[in-house]
Amino acid sequence: VATKEFKAASAEVVSKALDAAGLEETGMKSADVALNGNGITLHPKHAHRIGLGTCPVYGCPFLPMDVHYEEEVKAQLEQMRKNSSSDGDDKSSSSSEDEKELMMLKTSGSEKAATLTLIGYKGGKLESQINQDRSLALAPYLFWNINSPGENSNDSATTTRPVARLIGAFDGHAKYGEKVSEYVVKTLPALLGSKLVDYLNS
Repeated sequence: VATKEFKAASAEVVSKALDAAGLEETGMKSADVALNGNGITLHPKHAHRIGLGTCPVYGCPFLPMDVHYEEEVKAQLEQMRKNSSSDGDDKSSSSSEDEKELMMLKTSGSEKAATLTLIGYKGGKLESQINQDRSLALAPYLFWNINSPGENSNDSATTTRPVARLIGAFDGHAKYGEKVSEYVVKTLPALLGSKLVDYLNS
């Protein structure tokens, strides 16, 4: 069991990493928290998804949407199936409309990376099920922008641009498991990136 001192030290490390990435304790920019309300990454109205929020310095993560609970996601997936089954048809008149229809779904992925999620059934009423899983895909993962030195610095963190991707799935379990996985998906990119920057500068 972690001691109070260990918990405090761990919280301080995470806090410094978030601050270096320009994020609040919530793992989001303060303006985005105000726009998004509860700030839950699984929520389809996550600020950067609707063009209001800005991405963290390490990049804009693809975030999952639940393909059971979100009716809009279901509709967009069905639209994608129809598009793929009619490849030979003339789609010039509807292409722009299709792009608009699929905008929300595209915040979950691209041609190189994607993430979606589906609730797990644990017994009881279907509507009472909680999706405890979270995930993210950062491609590219621009960790070198975290706590970036001045432009005149010759530090390796500013001169080296490694190709990096960060892809993670966080499987929440038991009571409050969704809170743990939510915390990890918001803080891990900044925490890991800060340590990588420190390593490159050592």
